[in-house]
Amino acid sequence: MPKPAKGQPGPITLAAQEGQATFTRLCRPFFRQCSQPAWMKLAQAATGDRVLHSSQIAGFSTGELQWPAPKVFVALGTLNTAIADGTLSGLKPDLKPMALPDGTVLDAVGMFQVFSGMLPVDLPEEPVISEQAAPQVSEHLGAHLRRQFGAAGIDFAVSDRDHLVRNAPVLDQLLAGRPATGEAILADLPKIAWLLGCGHEDLMDVVRQATPTC
Repeated sequence: MPKPAKGQPGPITLAAQEGQATFTRLCRPFFRQCSQPAWMKLAQAATGDRVLHSSQIAGFSTGELQWPAPKVFVALGTLNTAIADGTLSGLKPDLKPMALPDGTVLDAVGMFQVFSGMLPVDLPEEPVISEQAAPQVSEHLGAHLRRQFGAAGIDFAVSDRDHLVRNAPVLDQLLAGRPATGEAILADLPKIAWLLGCGHEDLMDVVRQATPTC
């Protein structure tokens, strides 16, 4: 078991911590585009190898994968550039590559540079739902979700409720008209979008309607 770090972190450590946090934010919307099994099949199609696994996809998206092997960056970078140049359009035509705010598509080298902190990236601030706004957002979003689930033929009140809440626990409050915390809403919003079959940004627009500062 490694010993706890002693003393103050140096500049390389601090840059790496910032880089990993930035890379996590880039990975979240990228990997939300399809399921983990689909990503693994696409990666194998792009690379001819089975390098990218579900644990790595989840780890990149949550920030828990701290120091992946170099071949993981090679595989992910190859997959990303294949998406950008249209090589995989026959398998999944609507995917968007992972890119920097200026539109630069990240290859393996660029991904490692961002991840390690060698390439600082200025990303827009992540949305925050304040404690004061959370009840209003809960009410507005809950009403929207009840309408959308109903229109989709999903029985959110009885037969499908357990499945929905199991996948996105915050739905337990939202579907029942009870307030949830802003942190819980934002954490589960990608899963709710997946359950509804809509885009994450579509639901973020609903959140913004209830709180323009979000």
